[in-house]
Amino acid sequence: MPNWVTNNVELFHEDQKVIDEVFDMLVDTNGTEPREDHSYEECVTFKKLLPVPEILDKVQSSIRSGPTIVWLDDDGKLRSRPVTDEEAAEIEKTGFPDGYEWRIHHWGCKWDACQSTATKGDRCISLRFDTPWSPPEPFIEALRERWPEVEVTGGYIGDGYEFCGQF
Repeated sequence: MPNWVTNNVELFHEDQKVIDEVFDMLVDTNGTEPREDHSYEECVTFKKLLPVPEILDKVQSSIRSGPTIVWLDDDGKLRSRPVTDEEAAEIEKTGFPDGYEWRIHHWGCKWDACQSTATKGDRCISLRFDTPWSPPEPFIEALRERWPEVEVTGGYIGDGYEFCGQF
């Protein structure tokens, strides 16, 4: 069980079309309608802007057994097998041994955002989400690189280790 970091991010731009584009890249509403306050719950995701390579989502890396493909079978049992030579080559191309290492490097945390709320307003977006152990600083940097014209502000607080900061 990780210590959770609470993140608040605000995005601003004069062009509502840009705000709509950014919102669509940061939020997965799964076709749900917003609440009365125009917000969505459990919808912020890093996967749309920075998707994990498909092969890395399937692989676990272990010093003892090497890279292994894991999945749940139809009965819900965890299954695994060694990677093939072709899969090993595909993994090597990513530069990372598994999805965990890739996510730490690209997102700044081991899992996607959770306990999230997203609100799109007039020329602004407000996001509130939790991440395990650390803030998603590499993700925020990728967001700024993708839309340099969008003002991105916010901060984070990690109650478990008593740290905080600004994006």
